[in-house]
Amino acid sequence: MLMFSSPAASSCVDLQVNMLRPQLLGTYHEFGQRYCTNPGVQPSYPSSPYAAPEYRGACRLTELNQRLTAAVMIRRQKDDVASQLPDKIRQKVPIEAEGNAAELRNISTQLQENPVREASNTQEEQGLDEIARTMGIESDRERSKRERNTLLTAYWRATGPAKIKGGVAFLNDLLDRGDVKVLVFAHHQAVLDAYEDAMRKAKVGFVRIDGSSNDAHRKSAVDAFQTQKGTRVALLSITAAAVGLTLNAAQACLFAELHWTPSLLMQAEDRAHRIGVKSSVTCYYLIAKNTADDIMWPMINSKLSVIGTLIDGRSGQGSGMESGAGGALPSPQAAKRQRSGLDAAADESVATPKKHHSEQVIVISDDD
Repeated sequence: MLMFSSPAASSCVDLQVNMLRPQLLGTYHEFGQRYCTNPGVQPSYPSSPYAAPEYRGACRLTELNQRLTAAVMIRRQKDDVASQLPDKIRQKVPIEAEGNAAELRNISTQLQENPVREASNTQEEQGLDEIARTMGIESDRERSKRERNTLLTAYWRATGPAKIKGGVAFLNDLLDRGDVKVLVFAHHQAVLDAYEDAMRKAKVGFVRIDGSSNDAHRKSAVDAFQTQKGTRVALLSITAAAVGLTLNAAQACLFAELHWTPSLLMQAEDRAHRIGVKSSVTCYYLIAKNTADDIMWPMINSKLSVIGTLIDGRSGQGSGMESGAGGALPSPQAAKRQRSGLDAAADESVATPKKHHSEQVIVISDDD
């Protein structure tokens, strides 16, 4: 038996079941050819001895869901084990990008001027790419992809600081509403540092957990946030604190930055929205125009839609972040229930597979 809280991080090719049922979905290449829309893309590091074609996109997801459900997969969601869990509300918060507008415009212009070349589609181009790989050098398309990925990383890194001023103002507004505790998630250290400085200046009690935190510090930080009334803010690294922590004393989550992997965002939300929480949890996403958010937000929605169809058999509306995110900023007490992303199907019943070919099953749970 295998148990997962996030069986597919962002795409269908992330789901591996061969260790459980060999050949159920064919080999890696057979799976990619059947269930990916852009199969056989050359690897990012073609000179690696482990390089293999990369499979991207997704298709035939309903078929894939049915095959998994019939053979090995049992889906268990929060409402199955915690039907009285209060609501989780997700809101998109539009803010202005400030401070480094020139840098953001420069990177955006470079991205527009350097689109990724499509995969080679003529025999001559394929031959040139093969010669380049044999010689251990990059083809034009591979170089274009690498350069674009470098620009995207720079765009992401520049976006966080551009949202600090508006994000800190929004956080202070949340704290002024009353006895509220907030989890603030970010990825880059510079952003966490800026929020830490703001909390010190405002004399707000806080804790911080990032990649440098050892186990003892993590435990003491969690205990302080959970038990001390004066500790109202937890500054958390998305990658270091999105899993394995219970911080259900919080009433709100504030995402100062986005992340390329949607499952990390969902898991981060559930640091507060988990068994033991006493009130609804509102998750606020700070989104600024003319920043990397313009690229990342639609991409996150697209990936969540793929995962929703793959795991829950859902498709179309209700599978992404936008389905429950609006521009209005209601208080948790006044907001209506909004379900979106992986949590959108929490009210759906779970079908039990009619028959298993063996005792081997995958159990997928919302919580970790």
